[in-house]
Amino acid sequence: MKSTLEITDAQWRTAQKGEHHYWSGQGKDGDDWNKWWELHFDRYYFIPDTAKSLLEVGCGPYAQNARRIMALHPQITELGLEDSLLLQYIAEERAVAKVKAEVRSSLPLEEMNMDRQFDVIVCINVLDHVRSVKKCFDVMYAHLRHGGMLIVGNDLTSDKDLLNCPAMRDDPMHPIKMDFESLTAFIFGDYRTIFLRVLEREQGRNPKAHYATLLWAGQKI
Repeated sequence: MKSTLEITDAQWRTAQKGEHHYWSGQGKDGDDWNKWWELHFDRYYFIPDTAKSLLEVGCGPYAQNARRIMALHPQITELGLEDSLLLQYIAEERAVAKVKAEVRSSLPLEEMNMDRQFDVIVCINVLDHVRSVKKCFDVMYAHLRHGGMLIVGNDLTSDKDLLNCPAMRDDPMHPIKMDFESLTAFIFGDYRTIFLRVLEREQGRNPKAHYATLLWAGQKI
């Protein structure tokens, strides 16, 4: 499959508008499959006890992935949050507004510059919504300390999925489409794999739209 790894600014703005509209109809706090991801990542047991800082990119209105990881690993005391809609979520008094974070960024991930590095970066259910997958991985790599850990969770899409699920093919909120080969090309060379799980179609969150789901964590080389 020819994956879609980069979109236009206009496509991205449309996706962001749809994202904000969707969350406007949801509660102030909630679970955006975060518990599901936690269970399938085996409760993030692989995060080392030496990790003290965490950055969640694409944290959304809840920052639930960061909150869950920090509850499991209380030695992590420094938090960074990134989401291009973050200022709007805070103004709307979403749960993320009450999450204590040392640094926040409301820039697109491709443009984020926090002037610091982190021990762990978590990027779950994010890459479908970005403008450029390559630029996002470049930025995350730059913000990760040497030996730090990147955690990526993402649904995978094939030509068969797009044929069988036209709603996914034409969905403006998820313009990025990736299969296993295109996604892992950005991580296997720059990281030492610590955790790798590929869920088959029926194990995933949306079997009709995605042939598999990637759960991966790696250490920056």
